Amino acid sequence: MSDKVSPGLFGLQQSNVDFSTPGEGAWGKNKFNNAFPVALLSYMHQMGYDFPYLEVDTNSGVPRIVRRRIDAVEVLGDLPSDCFFEFEGKFPKFDDFVDGSPNKSDVVVWRNSNPRVPLRALEIKLTVVPDSSTVGRSRDQHASEFVTRPLMVELLATNICMAFGLTGRARLNQLLIQGLGNPNNWDWKSRAEMFPKLSKVQKAIELVLCDTEVVQTPMVIQPIWRTVSDSIRLDESCFDLLVWSDFALAMLYLRALVTNRTSGAGDSSIAREARSAVWLVKMLWDYSTAGQLTMNEVIKEIAYGAQQDKAGTFAGRVMHEFMNGLELLHPRVKRQEIENIILGDGIRFLSPERRLDASLFVEDSLRSAESES
Repeated sequence: MSDKVSPGLFGLQQSNVDFSTPGEGAWGKNKFNNAFPVALLSYMHQMGYDFPYLEVDTNSGVPRIVRRRIDAVEVLGDLPSDCFFEFEGKFPKFDDFVDGSPNKSDVVVWRNSNPRVPLRALEIKLTVVPDSSTVGRSRDQHASEFVTRPLMVELLATNICMAFGLTGRARLNQLLIQGLGNPNNWDWKSRAEMFPKLSKVQKAIELVLCDTEVVQTPMVIQPIWRTVSDSIRLDESCFDLLVWSDFALAMLYLRALVTNRTSGAGDSSIAREARSAVWLVKMLWDYSTAGQLTMNEVIKEIAYGAQQDKAGTFAGRVMHEFMNGLELLHPRVKRQEIENIILGDGIRFLSPERRLDASLFVEDSLRSAESES
């Protein structure tokens, strides 16, 4: 009998994706970039690690991001070994809050019971350290870029509405009215009208995030992979991960909104990140008044002259404040441990994109290595 390990990813034997055979369905960019971080989290749990958890502290009445430690059980809602992972699935608990069918999450976590019980809807943000804004700095100042899409704002709004719940909708409405006044007659689509109202949008988000009856939950898994400078070579200490709560993610957009308001640029422009804060508040307002989120309409109609392919781009020099710690400086999973996470010959199933810039970079690296030898 052969004891050869079958191709696969650690801890993902119970999922809707078959990682034992090659193909774009499992090993292509979209699936792998979501699946590998879940395997990494499961592997690190088995190794006895916990993770930095970014959440919002509201004890002072002013929301601010703080960090504590969190284990995989709190992230997933159960032991990884007792979970079923549905990649690009729809979270049933969102059904009561959206107009139509909820959008897909990167991974929906189910308790692997009979019947299965939905536990979490999680987003994955796979990030590389250092990014272009920090690569020229010392190692302890390195961080990654953090890019979010409109779908992230939609899922964030749904998460917050679910946190308030059906019974808390009236309380959410009162908080928003306290911050916004009466926005029923606002022209949310008009940049000129909305710019002076950004202070009210800010106040509304602060009030929502400071509600003492609402429990924030893990929403974003942010794995980091470290490279040698800005090359494609993995650092000896290469993998780790952080976890963001839904409220902590909202704080990124809130801080961008504050910066937009107070930058003193002398114009009424609204940056994409600040626009995402407006999107978030408009979605919450729609739910609090009508009982359903109307996400697609909000994003389609509120543009402010900017493209709508991204909701925010936060450079490493901004993200360092939140990511800074031993896990960022020296990730705990070493390069030689990759074979413990990508099992069997699975690494040979990967299908990297054939990009000209990558080919040229590798060619230059090989020539440099040849000239040095």
